[in-house]
Amino acid sequence: DLSIHEAILRYNYWVNTISFTRGREARLALERAVKLDPAYGLPHALLADLLAAHYQWGCEEEDDWLEKAAALAATALDLNADSQYAQWSWAFCRFLQGDGEQFTNLARQAIAQNPYNSNIRFGYGVKLCMLAHWDEGLAHVDEATRLNRSCPGWTHTAWVLRHYLDENYHEA
Repeated sequence: DLSIHEAILRYNYWVNTISFTRGREARLALERAVKLDPAYGLPHALLADLLAAHYQWGCEEEDDWLEKAAALAATALDLNADSQYAQWSWAFCRFLQGDGEQFTNLARQAIAQNPYNSNIRFGYGVKLCMLAHWDEGLAHVDEATRLNRSCPGWTHTAWVLRHYLDENYHEA
């Protein structure tokens, strides 16, 4: 269905721009996609990732976005346990729920599915840095940058934070 394909493209555009407007457009398109084909796990997983990110950043405030994201990620896993995005969205929800160990284990499994997916590797690396696992996190960010030289601006967050914490403000 073209609407489902469009929703996936809108999600990918949002990931590369991290624009609140693009995020809202992607969210609405993915919500339609989930309704159009409730047995297709990928839109569930992508919507879970987007809602989790919006929860993390405080976009379009909703009280239950993390719960919705976790439910969508669980559904995505039920529909396709081998889906990298289903595994990633579930891991991301665990991160936001404060379970760093579970997040790390689940995210590693997601990366093992496709180690060449730079978006998931960037996300994992940045979140590892937030958990103060700087060496491993920055190694993932660097590898993702090697894989995708035209990476979105948000992917530089981990290095900016590292330089700032090291009081190397010029590099930050």
